[in-house]
Amino acid sequence: MTKPKSEVLYYPSIEFYDDSWLKGALCHWDKVYRIAPPSYTPKDSDEVKEAIDAGLVESINLTSGDLSDTADKFIAFWDSAPFVPAGFQGYEEEPIRLHPEKVDERIRGQLYALSQRIDQEGFLSLSREVANSYMLFLSESVSRRRLIPKITDDVDMFVAMGYFNHDGNFNEFVYNEDCNEITATLALSSIIPSGIETYPMKKIIQFHIASQEGREAFRIAVASLTDELKGIKDEEFFRKRVAKFDEDLNRSRKSVVSALRAGGADFSYALVTAGLPMALSSFAVMGMVTDPWAFQSLGASAFLGVVAALADHTRSRRSSWTSKEGNYWLSLHSAFKSGDGVRLKLPQFHSKFEEFIND
Repeated sequence: MTKPKSEVLYYPSIEFYDDSWLKGALCHWDKVYRIAPPSYTPKDSDEVKEAIDAGLVESINLTSGDLSDTADKFIAFWDSAPFVPAGFQGYEEEPIRLHPEKVDERIRGQLYALSQRIDQEGFLSLSREVANSYMLFLSESVSRRRLIPKITDDVDMFVAMGYFNHDGNFNEFVYNEDCNEITATLALSSIIPSGIETYPMKKIIQFHIASQEGREAFRIAVASLTDELKGIKDEEFFRKRVAKFDEDLNRSRKSVVSALRAGGADFSYALVTAGLPMALSSFAVMGMVTDPWAFQSLGASAFLGVVAALADHTRSRRSSWTSKEGNYWLSLHSAFKSGDGVRLKLPQFHSKFEEFIND
């Protein structure tokens, strides 16, 4: 297994909607990149500016190669898709702003025609579905050309990412129980300390610097587990592997807690990986055949569930899939609950996938 990447690309927006989300991300990754046109000055909060000044947030300026590659992929998808997912067809929700400098001139006219209006800053107001589908292709081009994994805090984009990671190899029978291959979602107990939203960015930066060793150990443990889950077939080995993951996770946490130097023993289930290709028979090995469509406990530190059935198991990406392909960092407003510590609260991704494909 190659060493997991320590930097991530945030999408689909330029600004971070939630400063606490960024704080949580910086407890895990070394740097967060975002896509910002050079002529646009992001409307960042003072805390985000602190992270920028510390070199932990950086904007990527798009090149003509980025835009051309995105246009190629965008045009090819709309021309060749056997059907367009329902999640890309609606126009009823609040429009999304898209800066024209993020669009290649070959398709700029098409997006101008689809826009509802153009605001004073030159942004196109597009339906959420059109804007997000374009940004998905753009982020994929930027990610692939720079070898930076993607991350989002938008559940709809997360689901769409899973669709494209498998080249649209799904049909409307998302819940097909007779399938051989499925795509799964893995939720992992992360190293985000409880109450992160109350910490000032200055303390997060100090923690970030002091927790390098623990964060790296955690990323390696996660990548190792996900890389092995996709092909596991032996129950005894599986149980040993999960136990080792729990051990590795606890070891990395000790380093993180010592770096925090204040509380920090309570962690959230906030890191989610989607699009993990698995054989449905693997769930029988894991003793999870009762209801694989719902999240179920996987050892002490993880939950696992099916997202959707693949239409053609011969096109599975299990051999080439890597753990960097699909990450979603759960909103801290959802991850943290008052009362009995932190409790798991995740979107029902299988239901969201059903909505994306069919509703």
